[in-house]
Amino acid sequence: MSEPLYSDLNKIVDDVYERIRPRLCEAPYSLFGHSMGSIVAFELAHRIAGNQLNSPVHIFFSGHSAPNIVKTEPPMYLLSDEDFKEKLLDLEGTPKEVLENKELMEMYLPVLRADFQAIEQYRYNEKDTLSCDFSVLYGNQDKVKIGELLPWKKLTSRSCEYTPLNGGHFFINTCSSDVISIINAILTHK
Repeated sequence: MSEPLYSDLNKIVDDVYERIRPRLCEAPYSLFGHSMGSIVAFELAHRIAGNQLNSPVHIFFSGHSAPNIVKTEPPMYLLSDEDFKEKLLDLEGTPKEVLENKELMEMYLPVLRADFQAIEQYRYNEKDTLSCDFSVLYGNQDKVKIGELLPWKKLTSRSCEYTPLNGGHFFINTCSSDVISIINAILTHK
């Protein structure tokens, strides 16, 4: 709680990279990112490749459009607190009781707002393709549509598989055993 908040995705990637860098040569590994974490995983994989370290054997992107899709919605992080909480409620990831708790919101609203600022200000820069397999998991009732997911394929020189799961944006909460089974099945064959 005493650490500064990151509102820049590159600083998030820097932080994650520095934390995992010492372990990247220990054994084969994969990356998983859900929602904003998908973009963090994508940029992290490029940071790893750019430093000539062992690349992941597989990357799982979940609940986010490909980074090369330009978003046109107005940024959420600039909304008033009430409008911001309404949008969070629409995403179905934060219980209404939490959003209505003044003490919790005083603590977590700045964190959530910084996360949204980081992802909403992120801009994709053209990069070489990654040389590992991708799996794209998505909720069949999410606002992220298949047309926004298909361009993930253009970002790898290897295979890219798409798997729909029942649910909205936070299908990973309601389908966690399915997500784990998918990851295990894929990684068992690597």
